Amino acid sequence: MDRRIVLLALTIVISTLLIRASSNVISTTLPILARYSLGFSSLGVGALSAVFTVTTFVGSAFLVRYSSRPVLLSSILLYSLSLALLSKVSSSSVWIVTGTSGGALGLIMPNLITISGKEEERRTRERLLNVYALSLSIGLVVGPLLEAKLLPVLGVRGVFLGFALAPLVALPLLSEARISPSSSRTRIVGNPALTVAILNIASYELIFSFLLTFGGIYMKERFGSTLSEVEVGFSLFFLASLLTRLIMSIYPVERVKRGVTLSLCLTVTGIVIMILSRSLVEFLVTLAILGVPHGITMPLSTVAITRRVPPEMRGIANGIFFASLTMMGSATSFVSGIGITFLGFRGVLLAILALVMAIGVILMRKVGIVDE
Repeated sequence: MDRRIVLLALTIVISTLLIRASSNVISTTLPILARYSLGFSSLGVGALSAVFTVTTFVGSAFLVRYSSRPVLLSSILLYSLSLALLSKVSSSSVWIVTGTSGGALGLIMPNLITISGKEEERRTRERLLNVYALSLSIGLVVGPLLEAKLLPVLGVRGVFLGFALAPLVALPLLSEARISPSSSRTRIVGNPALTVAILNIASYELIFSFLLTFGGIYMKERFGSTLSEVEVGFSLFFLASLLTRLIMSIYPVERVKRGVTLSLCLTVTGIVIMILSRSLVEFLVTLAILGVPHGITMPLSTVAITRRVPPEMRGIANGIFFASLTMMGSATSFVSGIGITFLGFRGVLLAILALVMAIGVILMRKVGIVDE
């Protein structure tokens, strides 16, 4: 294989893994810091998480159009600095630092997708996009494991300082990255490939966000699961996702429609079994099944964008895609919380099933354009 491609793949793997692992600390540990160190109420913790989500959305949807290599490198420095500052924040300064970290992350992640999809040769480009998605999965595994080791040594505040070093490692790797300013955002809105990418990720993000927020609670209340059993369930889920992305990195999907069809079928099957499951074992099998479409959807969405979006417009397309993903996850968690109060867990799952099937019908009508 071309040495340049190998080096690019290593750059994508290391940079994506480090950035994803460090962002996981903000998502999971910042609420703990806010609640137990800064004295925030539950409402305050939720509002702080919303600030991070909204600023990430702003960075991805609007600021990424001004991307260039200096902007990317500056964003990484700013992101690293904000992580370090989270170890020192007060109850007032935490809002500004959290917003800064979200905005910087919103600029970084779409650019990593764009860098992964720069190659002209289609099969190589799509293999690199699958490598990017695989690196996200590895980051989700490595981040919590490393944090578990650092927390007893550094404490809740110190762990942010420790992870602040991670983005700096990616800085020299991305110093030669090819990034071009994006065209006007109005030219990409309504692009059929971008529409397919967003619909595809939406068809899975609904159940994924629900599981991420309420899956452990559902297992505990429905089956009396222990915390260890909850962790086993999510380990099966992310292992299935990681293996799926590994296979796709080696054997890229030629026909996007086939991959989308498989993903939709597995998602619907998994949700149906989850609704009907009467034992913990059945639920764990469901998590393993749902891990496969989790591994499929992100790579297929990024591939759809590169196949039908001109190179000069991919940066902003990736920004809109990542912003949509961020807001869908946040909105699903919020609405699911309200829905559980009135409908119960199964009622919300039935609603999600209906939405997934409706999105699937629309998606199957549009996805063919990507393979033409």
